[in-house]
Amino acid sequence: MVMKKMLMMAVMSAMLMGAKAQTLKEFEERFSSSENAEVVNLDKDQLKTAMEAAGMTGDTEQLSILMSLESVKVIDMETCSDEDRKAFCEAAANLSDDSLPLLLESKEDGENVKIFGVIESGHCKDLVVVSADLKEPAFVRITGDLDMEKLNNTKNFNLVNINGVKFP
Repeated sequence: MVMKKMLMMAVMSAMLMGAKAQTLKEFEERFSSSENAEVVNLDKDQLKTAMEAAGMTGDTEQLSILMSLESVKVIDMETCSDEDRKAFCEAAANLSDDSLPLLLESKEDGENVKIFGVIESGHCKDLVVVSADLKEPAFVRITGDLDMEKLNNTKNFNLVNINGVKFP
């Protein structure tokens, strides 16, 4: 009888550990090394080169927003195994981080999207978007000096395109 109780305690402990909340850093590290995950990491110089290669020159508001970025990291799990995509979505459900508060969460049509960030005086230094859709799960981290008012007022700019949502 004592063995059964000890075994039950061990099983319950293991289950609770699996459901514990992960920080964004732990989440990012775990899934960026997933087999078949497509990971893109661009620093400021690489972003500038990519914009020039795409013919984005001149003095446009879109370009000024992009030039304010320090780095962009994307983890695309679409080509990963079903098991890895499911693990990503389950971990995303328990995702929290004291250093980067949750700004917005949407659970609609089987998708779970979370947006984390700190916005001070209308500027965001670190913005993380996690899309936990079983077909196309993705993690995006954008660092820099994002002027949220410019993002909200720039037409045809799809960096932050959430139907009718305005960031503070």
